[in-house]
Amino acid sequence: TALMASIGSLAANSIARPWLRSSSRLRLRSAPPLRTGPVLKGLTPNMCAVESLNPCTRRRAMVSSFSRTSCSVRCTSAGNITHTSNQNADVLVILAGGMLEDGGFPEWVIRRLDASIKLHKEHGTPILCTGGWTPHRPAQLYPSGQVLYEASAMAEYLLAKGVPSSKVYKEWASYDTIGNAYYTLTSHVYARGWRNISVLTSDFHMPRSKVIFEWIFKLAADAGTEKLRHVPEGEYNLSFISVSDEGIDPEIVSSRRAREAQSLKTLEVTASEITTLDALHEWFHMEHRCYSVTRQDEMMYPTDAANYGLSGQALKSY
Repeated sequence: TALMASIGSLAANSIARPWLRSSSRLRLRSAPPLRTGPVLKGLTPNMCAVESLNPCTRRRAMVSSFSRTSCSVRCTSAGNITHTSNQNADVLVILAGGMLEDGGFPEWVIRRLDASIKLHKEHGTPILCTGGWTPHRPAQLYPSGQVLYEASAMAEYLLAKGVPSSKVYKEWASYDTIGNAYYTLTSHVYARGWRNISVLTSDFHMPRSKVIFEWIFKLAADAGTEKLRHVPEGEYNLSFISVSDEGIDPEIVSSRRAREAQSLKTLEVTASEITTLDALHEWFHMEHRCYSVTRQDEMMYPTDAANYGLSGQALKSY
């Protein structure tokens, strides 16, 4: 009886992954049909031309189109960044975006996952799922009591949709976008000698994600070929694929864009001060709240999203 009670308690606190039971729950929450037609995106000196279409809402939240940008991060004395096509990516990296309390995913994460499935079917590109869990929330659990990492839940979604397990990788050590990039590099890219990396995320998340990946991979390239495996001249080719935010709760999208813009300003200061791979490693493991031993007691501190005037569903989304 005690054993059954314990199992029941674990099950009550664990997630129920809806996509493994029925695809009928995989629909957008009251998302209206999206307008079709091109979306103009701003170009910066470090962005090449963008191919862009809006995704169309379907009953299973299928993402039908997305935007692409490409760049190349090279090891040169001038630190030049040039632009190259990256259609033949070695890996497609899906950035984490949180989980719901019932074990499902927010709309923006479903769109990222569905976009990765579409790209995999088109090009056969392996997919790397990233993310441990949100640091200011309790971890999701399997019925057995083990931690269900966000990357594992994303992988389960892909497998349930027909992506073969031999084409799916996981990175579950990260708790934020900087960690996504850092552990993508150190846990997978270095070991495999990959040089063509595609990064997929949502429109609202893309500006900061692009800066983070270009920053970290440029530090790796500038570190010299002695630290890189099978990467001639310390070169990485990065491409970025963004999924539309249209049809998602405008309050949530607006608040996340504002929060991302504020975080980007902080990131730019940090990136300007950390200019070598060694310095990044030191800062990442000694000062970053999510990875520093001296700050590990801060992991469950509440999110500061409320400080930005957020409330309701916008605050709950964090």
